[in-house]
Order: sequence, then C-alpha cells, then structure tokens
Amino acid sequence: MKVRVLLYGHLRSLVGSPELSLEVPDGLTIGELLKVLASRYGELSVIISPQGGVRPHYIVFVNGRDLELLGGYSYVVRDGDTISLVPISHGGSADSIERYLRELNSVSVDVCSIGRCLVDEVIKHVDSVGENCVAQVIPEELYYGKGYVALVAYLAIRAFRLGLNISRRRSIEFLLYYFGSRQITEVLSKLSSFRSSKYVVVLACVEPGEPRGGGNYVA
Repeated sequence: MKVRVLLYGHLRSLVGSPELSLEVPDGLTIGELLKVLASRYGELSVIISPQGGVRPHYIVFVNGRDLELLGGYSYVVRDGDTISLVPISHGGSADSIERYLRELNSVSVDVCSIGRCLVDEVIKHVDSVGENCVAQVIPEELYYGKGYVALVAYLAIRAFRLGLNISRRRSIEFLLYYFGSRQITEVLSKLSSFRSSKYVVVLACVEPGEPRGGGNYVA
C-alpha cells in the first residue's frame, strides 16, 4: 500500500522535502510505519524512538486527526492515509492542524520557581485546581517552556474528557505525556530519582468544553 507523509517545520529541511511517499506492506500499525520511516530516512530517526513513537516535542496526525483519537500507535494504517509529523512550533499550514495548534495557543500557562524545600508542600495541592486545569512541579532542568507545558496540559485534559486517561489524577496524566511514557511507575521513578535545587510550578488551564464532533478536536 502507499501512504503519504507530510513534514512540517524543521523536519522538511532534515530530508529536503515537505512530503514523502512510502510503499509499505499492508497491515502495519502507525508505530511500525514510523519505524520503517526512520529506517528509510535516517535523518528522521532523531524524532522517532526505536519503539516506533515520536519524541515528546512532536505531534502525529492521520488524515488531519489527532493520532490519540484513533487509538494511538496501535492504529492500523490504510492505503492512501496521510500521516503528518508536526513539531510543537512549526511553519507549515494545514487547516485541521493549524486549528489544533491555535487551540493550543489559547491554553493559559502560569509558572513560578520554588526551592526544593517547598516541593512536598506544593505537590499536596496539585490535584485541587479543577477539571479544566492541571498543575505539577517539574525540576528546573526538565522544564521545556510554556509551549511544551501547554501541549502536555491540553493532551492530559483532553484524555480525561475522552476517557483516554491512564491515571485517575490529572497531575499524573500530565507527567505521562510530559515524559512521553504511559507507564506510571517508570515516570514517577524517574522523577523521584532526579534531584534539583530549583523547581518550576506549572499551572495550565483550557477553556471549558467537550470533545467536538466532526474534526474531533477539543475546545
């Protein structure tokens, strides 16, 4: 079967083209397809993990729809599908993807720095911020900026709205997306083993709303 891969932002310069065409066997999952893509275009291996997932700073769309809404990396690719790989900040244009990114820009993010001595006290309150917000405490060295926090918060809150969440706590779901893992024990172990003198408290909120029909994006 043949699939089309659209690249955005700096990914275009990596392979010298905004678009790729792949002939692949029938029945591949999106994870398997991404591994094929990385093997054929080594330059893209920097954003695709050996397990067939994209690194945390990238989003995958299939035919203009968020991959998470299609079952994640277990989604079985069909002949003629269009796969889009989008960095959080990019310079391309595609209507559904642009709409999604505009919604990310509407996420409000507040941050402040604290010392290690206050971390335990602040963590006690991260799950009391309401269903349209998420809060967490991140070591300063692992803080990647407001843009990344907005994306992760959006995905975590959307997961709860659509029943895709793994954890019953929004603060933990946020960490799963933040570190690109769906294993709670693994993420908490990584975070607890990290020692820093400074931490960043993040609070991100989205507008109240339900998952939309049609384009399947969240307001």
